[in-house]
Amino acid sequence: MIETMTLPVTISGLLLLSVPPVLAAVGMPALAAACCGGILAGAAFVAARGIQDEERLSGRLRWLLWPQIALVVVITWMAYQQAIPTGLLNWPYSDKVMHFVMFGVVAFFAELWLDDQRWMGLPVSVTGPISLAAAEELLQTLSPARTADLVDLACDLSGMILAWGAARWILRNHR
Repeated sequence: MIETMTLPVTISGLLLLSVPPVLAAVGMPALAAACCGGILAGAAFVAARGIQDEERLSGRLRWLLWPQIALVVVITWMAYQQAIPTGLLNWPYSDKVMHFVMFGVVAFFAELWLDDQRWMGLPVSVTGPISLAAAEELLQTLSPARTADLVDLACDLSGMILAWGAARWILRNHR
C-alpha cells in the first residue's frame, strides 16, 4: 500500500509546495495562491492514484480529467483576479487558442470517463462543459475584469468537438 501511494503523494506534494510561490510572484494574494496550489495538488493526487490502478490506456488517461478541471478552475479564478501573466498571452489569438485547448482537453478526458453517455442524443462530455463555459461567459458580463465573447464560446465548442472525436477514436481502438 505504501508503494502505491508514493507517486501520488510526491506529485501532489510538489505541486502544493511549488504552485503558491509562483502564483504569488505574478501578483495573486497569498491565500488565493495557496488555495490554487491545494486545488491542483488534490487533483494531481486523485489522478496519480487512479492511474496506478488502471490497466487500459483509456482507463489511465481518463483520470487526467481531474487535474484538467482544476487547471481550468485555477486559470478562470486567476483571470477574475487579473493575475494571469500578460507575457503568456501576448501572441495573436492566444486567448482563443487557450479556450480551444483547455476546454477541448476537458471534453477529451470527460469522454474517456463517461464513454459515450448521452443527454438528449448529445454527448454529455460536450454538453456539460459547454454549458458551464456558456454560463461563465455570461458571468463575465457582470465583471469589470472580464469581457464576454461569443468567439471564445465558439473556440470552446470547437475544441470540445474535436477532442470528443479523438477520445471516441481511442475508446473504439484501444479497449
